[in-house]
Amino acid sequence: FTAFFWGKKQPTEKKKPMILEKKVNLVTFQICGESQENVDAAESWIMDLILKEQFETTISNELIESFDERQIAALADLQRRKHVTIQLDSKLSLPEITISGISRDVCFVLVEIQTMIQKIKDDEEEQFKSELLSNLVEWRYLGSNDTFVAFDKWTNMQLEDAKLAKKPYLNVKINKKNYKVNLNTLQAHDNQGKTINIQRVSRSEGEL
Repeated sequence: FTAFFWGKKQPTEKKKPMILEKKVNLVTFQICGESQENVDAAESWIMDLILKEQFETTISNELIESFDERQIAALADLQRRKHVTIQLDSKLSLPEITISGISRDVCFVLVEIQTMIQKIKDDEEEQFKSELLSNLVEWRYLGSNDTFVAFDKWTNMQLEDAKLAKKPYLNVKINKKNYKVNLNTLQAHDNQGKTINIQRVSRSEGEL
């Protein structure tokens, strides 16, 4: 007697804004036995082994809605490299990602996605902090025509953090060139000996 069966088909997906396509490889098992009963028992045993290796978990987080092309590309890459299917639904009130597949790969992908979400959270917190700080303190460098120019908000925050941490130096970019800022003398130097004066201005108290 011979029985044939194929790998488990992916369940029909509910509507969602994005589907990460996954190639499904067809697998055929040929089971031979002395009786249909033996074949059925062997088929059941193989299916049990396959199902024991299957696992599914769901991550729900509002930051999933912030996933852009970089995160989507990373999910697609994980799906290609690991034995998993990733389903993303950002239309729910609390967006979610469902991962299903071989248990060890599901756990690996779960950690990777949690890391992505944490990075988005950290970036948003840093952006909020830099926005808030720029309303309180402004770091500037002396540009052309002897006019001071404000650093971008990210560099502004780095300079302020370095000052509060009492660091003597900080590497920054001015006009796309690398400079080393001396936080004691308030001067920035490049590797060719050029010096640019900088200043720290409190929005409420004037120059400090």
